[in-house]
Amino acid sequence: MEASNSDSLQADLLADERADSHSRDTSETNSNPGSSCSRVICYPYNAPRNFVGQFCKNFGWRFCFMLFCAYAGVKGALYTFIGSAQLPYYEKYMKISGQQYQRYRTIASTPWGTKALIGSVSDAFPLFGYHKSSYILISALLGTACFSVLAFLPIGEGSGDLAAAFFFLANFEAATVDLLCEGRYAQLMSERPEASSDIVTWVWSTYHVGKLFASSVTGPVAEYVSPRAVFLFCIPLAFQIVFPTALGYLGEERLPPAERTMKLHLITQQRGVFMLALAMAAGSLGLAFVLMFCDDLVQLEFAVGSSVVLCIMSYLYLPRQLASCNLYMFLASVMYLQLASCNLYMFLASGMYLQPASCNLYMFLASVMYLQVDGAVDYFYTADEQCLPDGPHFDFTYYLTYSNLVLTAAGALGVMLFHACFSGWYFRQVFWVTTVLRVVASVFDIAIMRRWNRHIGISDSVMYMCGSTIIYEVAYMLDFMPAVILTSKLCPKNMESTVYALLAGFQNFGQNVAKCIGLYMIDFFEIKTQEPCNYDNMWKLIAVSHCMLPLLTIPLTFILIPRARLTDSLHEDPDVAAANTKPSDEVDYEGLPDEEAKGFRASSS
Repeated sequence: MEASNSDSLQADLLADERADSHSRDTSETNSNPGSSCSRVICYPYNAPRNFVGQFCKNFGWRFCFMLFCAYAGVKGALYTFIGSAQLPYYEKYMKISGQQYQRYRTIASTPWGTKALIGSVSDAFPLFGYHKSSYILISALLGTACFSVLAFLPIGEGSGDLAAAFFFLANFEAATVDLLCEGRYAQLMSERPEASSDIVTWVWSTYHVGKLFASSVTGPVAEYVSPRAVFLFCIPLAFQIVFPTALGYLGEERLPPAERTMKLHLITQQRGVFMLALAMAAGSLGLAFVLMFCDDLVQLEFAVGSSVVLCIMSYLYLPRQLASCNLYMFLASVMYLQLASCNLYMFLASGMYLQPASCNLYMFLASVMYLQVDGAVDYFYTADEQCLPDGPHFDFTYYLTYSNLVLTAAGALGVMLFHACFSGWYFRQVFWVTTVLRVVASVFDIAIMRRWNRHIGISDSVMYMCGSTIIYEVAYMLDFMPAVILTSKLCPKNMESTVYALLAGFQNFGQNVAKCIGLYMIDFFEIKTQEPCNYDNMWKLIAVSHCMLPLLTIPLTFILIPRARLTDSLHEDPDVAAANTKPSDEVDYEGLPDEEAKGFRASSS
């Protein structure tokens, strides 16, 4: 890391210029009509090769490799392993209930709600002369140690809290690497805006490569070897990011000794944003604490109370419409009626049309009103014949591998549908369609639980694949992309990265609140995931959590979402709006985490 990054970058660019000259010579040689057929045949090979060559030309092969390690290795593969492996680990190895499984998953996802604080701390407190690289190395070593413990040391059935703590630290690595690499390539995108789309394409492409690998491995290994054996794949994935980071491939210059002090002025200059990030991190960590040590009622009270506090603070420290949209997304995952009423009252009491704080409110509500009941759903689909004689009885290979592979393809279909059909729509209309599609996907779940599909001759596996996998994932991507466009159009200038981290934290926290309320709902409907099992009211739980409550977000769009098309500028100043209007396909979709979320859900922790 002591070597000069500028010298290595110049060497990379010189080598890339020579390769580019060679490729031009080759293309001139093959420009005759007779070679057109071979070009078509070779396109699947040449197109990726040419893209990677152009990317390396713009940013250097070292940075290209760094992003591959970060997004294919860590955020793609490792993050998918963390999300998928917990089900077989807790259900088959530790033999805990579905409620405990959901509780531990929520604790594990907590670091994704602290991303804004991680970013603020890394900006203000450089370690060993680096704002980003040192934090990545520390998190990678922590993650490697945690996976080593999970893989090699037996953790007893009564030590679920300890396992959740290790998953927490593993997610800390994924969240830290994602955030700090995102901050670095955001800097490069501002320096070379003409090539910014290449970075986004490379990040998403490598992410899906890693996700496909992890999805292909998790199910068969957990089913036929052992749930703990999955973590043997995680150890090298967690550690590999150390090498490119230590070699300086991130391209971060080491600060001179005089500048290695704490930069408290950065915190004071953005005191409001830092206070919001600190409150969000405190809420996330506090929720993890009460999930670990307190009963269900205390968990519910803390989740609702901390949500109200964060929503109020978002109105104090974020532009108004941005805050309201984020709150809507939050409620769309959790929905607790008093919470919705409180935030709606705050909105109306402001006495004005809420510009950028409204988006934060919308996204917050959208996350909250879609209650997360994974502990019941996952156990229902994977329950054995002794627990649920007439159940689907999916094995982990189908449930974690085949469905995830189809889910990835469905996500790509959602992206294509969005660009082909929805890119010129109004924001409100897109959110209406995606909400209805998610409800339709849940109807497929209800059909399986009520055994309606058997009456019409459709198997459980086909019904599940069509509903929860294909329709839901298409709806998720159609919902995700306009949300990112809306956020990117409303972000304050020169605060884009910080605000994106805050919004991602809000939505992750919203999903954790949704999981917390979901735990209460599982008990309310008397779902029992261990013998003697009881899934009689399972369809009612899905009907309330995934159908009725999400539909309540549709009226909120008239209040919290601006009446504008995806291609419109949303700045309050008409002159600024006219100068900054741009097509929706130029927006950076990498602003918000995915998965995470879902990732959040899938992704999140």
